[in-house]
Amino acid sequence: MCRAGLIFCLVFVLRPIPFVRAADDPKTPIPTAWGKPVNGLQAGIRVNPNRHIGVLDLEVVVRNVGKEVIEFDHLSLVLAGENSVGTVTAKCVEFYGSYCPKGTRFSAKLAPGESHRLTEAPIFRDGDGPWGIKVRLGENRIGAEGVVVRVAGAKDVELATGYLDVQITPPKK
Repeated sequence: MCRAGLIFCLVFVLRPIPFVRAADDPKTPIPTAWGKPVNGLQAGIRVNPNRHIGVLDLEVVVRNVGKEVIEFDHLSLVLAGENSVGTVTAKCVEFYGSYCPKGTRFSAKLAPGESHRLTEAPIFRDGDGPWGIKVRLGENRIGAEGVVVRVAGAKDVELATGYLDVQITPPKK
């Protein structure tokens, strides 16, 4: 019983459920690298200021840039990618397991200006961390593609984020 509870806690901590939140507060905006809008939705990548597992923790978000409420759903997603000379183009891929069966979809309803987090990704220095995207010391550019959502009454829409420039410093000794 205790062992099952520990496994549940680890899965719960490592894989958060997506949620909807109001548009970025203009007084304290979170720098976000936005991609091109498609069908009133726009994907972005940014540093998650509330989570610290890796050297840097990123989140991929979708916002409504249209004038009407948009309903959509998406699979449970994770970022996977390789570092190539300081540029990481991560791909959103489906994440599933015993607690979230393959094909499980999450729904969101966004008013104009609202955003919805699709996934988070811990970023580690090369050689550090058990999983996640690895980056090199110094300047890195990180973006995501293959951000797929299904708009209500339509087919899947594939979005891409812009590229976020991040500086990775050596670990403190």
